[in-house]
Amino acid sequence: MDWLEHIKSANATTQTEYDAKPVFFSPAPQSEIVEAESRLGSKFSHDLCDLLCQTNGVGEEMTFQNGISASDLGFFVFNVQEIIEVTDYYRHSGLATNIDFGEMIFFGTPHTDGIYFAERKNENTIYAWYPSELEFRSISPNLPSFISDWLSGNLSI
Repeated sequence: MDWLEHIKSANATTQTEYDAKPVFFSPAPQSEIVEAESRLGSKFSHDLCDLLCQTNGVGEEMTFQNGISASDLGFFVFNVQEIIEVTDYYRHSGLATNIDFGEMIFFGTPHTDGIYFAERKNENTIYAWYPSELEFRSISPNLPSFISDWLSGNLSI
């Protein structure tokens, strides 16, 4: 899949009072992904690996239509290093939840309420982690659908 085109296309359907555009980065080397999977003891889904091999994370940049203000919102989809850091943090947090943290790989955030996006080992399903409820909720059947629905505004949390 051409992830850059998929993300640009999904983002183009969004209509808001500001212009949000994706920011892409240099691809992650396959060796970095393999090392991350080894460190976490979890394989990334084929889709997540493919995306990271095309852009090591996806950022968001926002400009209001009056052109006065611009803001770098940070990563929407984390780079490999941040995937490791956030996943490690929760795996060692000691929190109890409806799904064991050891089964989850945290890969992104909507930048609100401490919520994170995650995929579960050996599944394509995408989950949202709600820390205030200590709960994971299934939000999309796979990463391509999640990206399309989230960026187009058809999915909200």
